[in-house]
Amino acid sequence: IIVCALALPGGILSKALSVAPLTWLGSRSYGIYLWHYPLIRLLSPAVGAAPWWTAPAAVALSCVLAELSYRLVEKPLSSGAVRNAVKTDVAKGPLALRPSLAAVAAALLVLSVADGVALAVLPDETLVPKEALVSTGEAADHAMDLSAREEEQPESGDSAAEQLNERAADLVLRAPAAEKDIGIYDPVLIGDSVPGDAKAYWDAACPDGLLDSYVGRSPEQAMQVLDEYLAQDVVGKVVILQAFSNVVCTDEQLDHMVQACGDDREIYLVTIRVPDDFEGAVNERLAACADRYDNVHLIDWHTLSEGTTDWIYPDGEHLTPTGQPIYVNMIVDAIDEVFADAGGTITRRDTENEQEDTQEAQQDMPGEAEVNDGSPLRILMLGNSLTYYNNMPSMLAELTGAEIITHTRGGAHLAEHLDSSSKMGTSTMQALAEGHWDYVILQEQSAEPIDTDGEYLNSVTKLSELARAAGATPIIYATWPYQEGADRYQKMDVSRDEMGQRLHEAFVNASSSTGALMADVETAFSQADAEDMLFSSDGVHPSAIGSRLAAEVIAQTIEADQAQKQHQE
Repeated sequence: IIVCALALPGGILSKALSVAPLTWLGSRSYGIYLWHYPLIRLLSPAVGAAPWWTAPAAVALSCVLAELSYRLVEKPLSSGAVRNAVKTDVAKGPLALRPSLAAVAAALLVLSVADGVALAVLPDETLVPKEALVSTGEAADHAMDLSAREEEQPESGDSAAEQLNERAADLVLRAPAAEKDIGIYDPVLIGDSVPGDAKAYWDAACPDGLLDSYVGRSPEQAMQVLDEYLAQDVVGKVVILQAFSNVVCTDEQLDHMVQACGDDREIYLVTIRVPDDFEGAVNERLAACADRYDNVHLIDWHTLSEGTTDWIYPDGEHLTPTGQPIYVNMIVDAIDEVFADAGGTITRRDTENEQEDTQEAQQDMPGEAEVNDGSPLRILMLGNSLTYYNNMPSMLAELTGAEIITHTRGGAHLAEHLDSSSKMGTSTMQALAEGHWDYVILQEQSAEPIDTDGEYLNSVTKLSELARAAGATPIIYATWPYQEGADRYQKMDVSRDEMGQRLHEAFVNASSSTGALMADVETAFSQADAEDMLFSSDGVHPSAIGSRLAAEVIAQTIEADQAQKQHQE
């Protein structure tokens, strides 16, 4: 209809679109189309968002160059003037062609120089190597099926740590083996291709974590991926979200992801650096989300990378080999304290090999304590990071010669072992049902015995009954109050001495009510000459010395019980 209306001479629409500015724009439109993109790329900075004047300047220059190309190229060619001039020069002889040939040569020279300048100045997408755009996930909008996932094994004689240079993160964040055994990954990072660039450094710093990145992933797709991983029950206590580089996220999407994770997880949102106008709006929205929730935190990559030129490729977004370890170090430094509070183990990279060698040696040591039939004791340990920190179960195995199995998860409560709907509860119930245990050690979350006396006593009572049904003696692992001056006391209305007294009373009450033995590590900590040496830097978890003291107290409790049983026989 529009075409027919325009074809009618003297029509209203035909007259309206025949005004001089519009006819000029129509005749120069092809030239504007050809010139606008290279001009925008030429005027845009290699890194960061383009200034406000880029688009107006590109439009103005496109119009100027389109006018020149129209008058000097399009019009002469379309009118036949060039063809007629060439015919006239050919008819006059070879000498008459010299000016035309010179003009052609000059034009080619100008084009060659312009092309060289463009190659030197324009940001080239090929400056981002193909291998730098990494998708570690299987799809943008679907999670991997981790039940069928095979663990990546390093090549013989080689490891991720050996392949990385000195720029790798100083800290290594490890989830407990028991948590990993039941299919939980911690921390979990869901992102677009930016964190995928640094996969090797992520794997070295978070060997028990999960990185699911995908090129071009949007916030909506990241939301779907997160929901599917949560449905698989494989997400640990720390979640990192970075999928905001391609499309503007909405408050509803952010709220959905935070609320899906729940209050018991800590969520980190990573700001973006992209050469797009929406960069600022996205980062402001992420900061606002962090302000809305107590368990949401901001990792500000945008501010950290401000003014740098060697961390990011010329596309203004993806990480260079220099920027990759810095990006991972930023994440590790941001989450390490919360990761430890949630039960994760934090070690320095330079001590990893030494620690692993020590653990292997301890595991290979022959048994000392034996039951009457000559077989070693079998001990099941139920707890959280206060149990597995510094690999304390291996220390206990060294002292007792027992075979020790641990069911632990960072921040776990004893009540979780009674919940048959959870993986932890299912695993513990199955282990207790199989029997053949000599001791079951019960370790509660650090402040739970004084925060919820009734729930703690109920959990100890039920687990003690299940332990005895499996032929085992239950032992309460009585843990310690936080170190004097620890940050956690700011959130609690108790002093260090008051917390110690209330913990001790709760443990004694649980022991007398259930008949369970009590390994009084709390008193051993309080009576130590150099208590400061017993704690790690967070004032909550034990140092290697503290874990050793805990193992010795538990071993002494078992040794005393064994002696009494032999005397009774």
